[in-house]
Amino acid sequence: MLLKDKVAIVTGAGSGIGQGIAMRFATEGAKVVVAELDQRKAAATAAQIAEATRSEALAIPTNVARLQDVDAMVTKTLERFGRIDVLVNNAGIRLASPIVEMSDEEWHNTLATNLTGPFFCLRRVASEMIKAGVEGAIVNIASIAGLRGFLNRAAYGATKAGVINLTQVAALELAPKRIRVNAIAPGLINTPMTERYANPKDSDSQMMAQKFVATVPLGRWGKPTDIAAAATFLAPDEADYITGATLVVDAGLTAG
Repeated sequence: MLLKDKVAIVTGAGSGIGQGIAMRFATEGAKVVVAELDQRKAAATAAQIAEATRSEALAIPTNVARLQDVDAMVTKTLERFGRIDVLVNNAGIRLASPIVEMSDEEWHNTLATNLTGPFFCLRRVASEMIKAGVEGAIVNIASIAGLRGFLNRAAYGATKAGVINLTQVAALELAPKRIRVNAIAPGLINTPMTERYANPKDSDSQMMAQKFVATVPLGRWGKPTDIAAAATFLAPDEADYITGATLVVDAGLTAG
C-alpha cells in the first residue's frame, strides 16, 4: 500500500476527479478527509469509502473560498487523525463565458474557488505540516486550460495558470521543510462537470463531440481514475524527488 497510515485531505471529493482520488487513496491505505461543499455528497463519498475499503473516511462540508471553512476543515482533521500528510487541492468550478459577456460576479467567484481556495488550503495545511515536522505532499489539480487558450474560458484558464505558478512558488518555498508541491493538468475528463460535453444528447452535439475527441491522440475522454492514478504517483514517499512539477494527463492533446 503506497499511502498506508497517511492522512490525506481531498477537496471537492464529493464527485468526479476528487471522488476518484479519495477512493484510490483509501485503497492505498490512507485515512481520507472528504472535504466537499455539498454535505450530502461528502457523506456519500465517505460512506462509499468505508464500505469499499478498510480505511477511515471523514466527511467535512467545506467551501474552500471561505477561510473559516478551511480553518474548520484542518482543525477537525487534526482532532480526528492528529496529523496531515497529503493535501489534494481539487475543488473547483468551470465557467464558460466570452470575456465581453462575463459578469464581475462570474469572474470573482471563479477566482475565489479555483485560485484563492487552493491558496487558503495550501497555506493552512503547509503551516500544520511544518509545525508537526511532517514531510508532506501537496497535489494541486490544475488543467491544460492553464497551459493553452480555450475559447470562453478566460476565468477558468486564468485560475488554472495561477494554480500552476502557485505550485512552482510553493515548491521552492517549502522544499527546505521537505514538503513537496506538484500539480496535475488534466485534459478532457468525463465528470459531472463535463457530462453535457462528454455525453451529448442531440445529434448535432454528438457530431461536434466526436470531432473534438478526434483531436485527442489516444482518441477518448479521460476518466477520474486516470487522474487518481497520477495523484497516487505524486503523493507517496516514493516520489520524494519530484516537486514543482506539472504532470499533464491529457492523452497527448497539448502535445499536438
